[in-house]
Amino acid sequence: MLAAKKLRKLQASNPSTRDKKKAQKSASPKKSDHIQALQDSLDPHTKNLLAGLAAQLKSGSDDAKPKAESTHSSLGPNFVKFFEDLKMDLQVPHVEVCFKLLCISSVSPLEHSFACEFIVMFDWQDPSIVLMKKKDVNIDEHFTPNIDFDNCTSREFVGGSSSPRIKDHKEGRVTLTQRILGQMRTRFDMAMFPFDSQILEIRLKSRHATRNKESLYVKLCNPETWRFKNGHKLGASADWLSEWDIVKFDGAPDGKHQDEYRLQITILRDSRAAFWRLIFSLSSILLLSFTAFGVQVDDLSDRASITMTMMLALVAFKFILADELPKVPYLTVMDKFIVAALCTLIIQGLVFWVVADVDRWGHVDIAGYRMTADCLDAAFLKTLILVQLAVHAWLAKCMRASTVDVMRQTKMFCKITPPKKQKDEHNKLADELRNTESLEVYNSPEFCRPYKQKPLIPVVTPRSLLIRISSMY
Repeated sequence: MLAAKKLRKLQASNPSTRDKKKAQKSASPKKSDHIQALQDSLDPHTKNLLAGLAAQLKSGSDDAKPKAESTHSSLGPNFVKFFEDLKMDLQVPHVEVCFKLLCISSVSPLEHSFACEFIVMFDWQDPSIVLMKKKDVNIDEHFTPNIDFDNCTSREFVGGSSSPRIKDHKEGRVTLTQRILGQMRTRFDMAMFPFDSQILEIRLKSRHATRNKESLYVKLCNPETWRFKNGHKLGASADWLSEWDIVKFDGAPDGKHQDEYRLQITILRDSRAAFWRLIFSLSSILLLSFTAFGVQVDDLSDRASITMTMMLALVAFKFILADELPKVPYLTVMDKFIVAALCTLIIQGLVFWVVADVDRWGHVDIAGYRMTADCLDAAFLKTLILVQLAVHAWLAKCMRASTVDVMRQTKMFCKITPPKKQKDEHNKLADELRNTESLEVYNSPEFCRPYKQKPLIPVVTPRSLLIRISSMY
């Protein structure tokens, strides 16, 4: 082993051996020489194609890199420079919000959600674009708000997402229009079921802008400057609710810094179907239970059998309607009515037992009065009838208070246009097709929420000041 190591050292130290290795390395062609030779052999057209392909691959790899996007509203450099040149404090524009509801459907009180398709329009005044030519304006270098849908669980931009655009260059008006199909989450109160009214809500929240580590809040306002005439609008074809009626709707800014906006649509359950399916059926069972008072007081078995039959019918009826009744941790109006019916049947069974014992005793003294079994039975019958009349009067009052006309008598800010009669404007070739547009359940009115116009404050620029001064002399 030692001899072999010494031999290798002698060969390495030998100058002739080192020269042979260098000659072999210089004689072997380099990789770059092969590539250069291949490029030289190509014609100019092929070289141009390869250069373009390499540029595309490079740009594609750059686009594939994730870019960090800020969730804050953007204060572009030109927007900031405008205020710096005028030596003014930076003022974030107020953003006006306007909704146009296109479709409301799939209201699910148990899941606290509903589906809605709508167009939302944002308008604001950016003074920094007035000093520039319209063709030279890059919106990304000016003020751009970032507004989120706070209670939206899933959404889809119909036609793709849009970007801000200049609506009026002289006024500095910028608008952003988005058409959205979304699933909204809102809270439902089922205490008055089946005479309940619910509020469907769409909530917006603006993200604040940041400058010099200071948070500048973007205020959301009502459409009072440009879209004040109609304001928020709910089209006549927007109602796709078979079980609900749209009563009214309204919108207003909210939040500590006025950085939220809430649009609320009040809907009312059509209780006619619930009345016949639930209340009338249950009232019929209660009414038939009173027939047990027509049996002789001493026949306890027959009277109890009628009461037990009605009890079983009521329990079976309750299980059948379990899918229609909301599963909430409190008693609804319908739950209270069912509980009152169960209590009535329980009291009937106990009364029949007491009356049968009194009949065997002959009479009983109550507060100094001698009561026979027949008199006691008649007194209990009248008492139960009065109790049921009071319960049904309470239901009638709840039903009366939950009508559309009554609910529209208070706090009504939106205007309602009655639905127009459907005209037969279909082609003759469609005579055999059914006109589904004439269905009464979906023939709803058109709503709009107008606002009082707010005067627009013009943008003050050096040029406008010169024009005003010259007009004074």
